Amino acid sequence: MGKKIFISLFFSILFNSFFFAQNTNVDKNNIALKGYDVVSYFYLEKPVKGTAEIVYEYKGTKYLFANKVYHRLFRTEPKKYIPQYGGWCAYGIAKGKKSPINPNAYIISDNKLYLFYKTPFLDTKKLWEKDSVSLQKNADIAWKKFNK
Repeated sequence: MGKKIFISLFFSILFNSFFFAQNTNVDKNNIALKGYDVVSYFYLEKPVKGTAEIVYEYKGTKYLFANKVYHRLFRTEPKKYIPQYGGWCAYGIAKGKKSPINPNAYIISDNKLYLFYKTPFLDTKKLWEKDSVSLQKNADIAWKKFNK
C-alpha cells in the first residue's frame, strides 16, 4: 500500500511541476487556444478555429489561423493579440491557479484578450465581471509570481 501511495504522489508532483512550469497554456503539440485563431477574437463576433495549414510559431508556441490575413496581422504585431496571463483562465490566475479555459468564454478589455473557464456549472467570466478591477490587480500580481 505504501508503494502505491508513493508512486501516486510522485506522478502527481511530476504532473503538477510540469503543468505549473508552463507559462503558456498549450496542448501536447504546443498549440495555443485549443486551436482557435487568436486574431479572430478581435475582429469577429465569436472566435473561430484556425487551420493546421496556416500556423505561426511565436516564442515556442504555435498559433493557428483561419486565414492568411489574420496570420499576417499576428506576424506583424503578435503582442497585440496574445492573450493575457499566457492564455490561462484570468479568474484562475487571480486566485493563484493556472486553470484551463473554454475558448468561447472571453472578454476583450482595453484591447487585451482575457480567457475564462466555463462549464454548465461554473462560469468564471461572470465571476470576473462582478469584480474585474480587483481581480485584474490580483491576477497581475499572481502572474508576476508565476513568471519568477
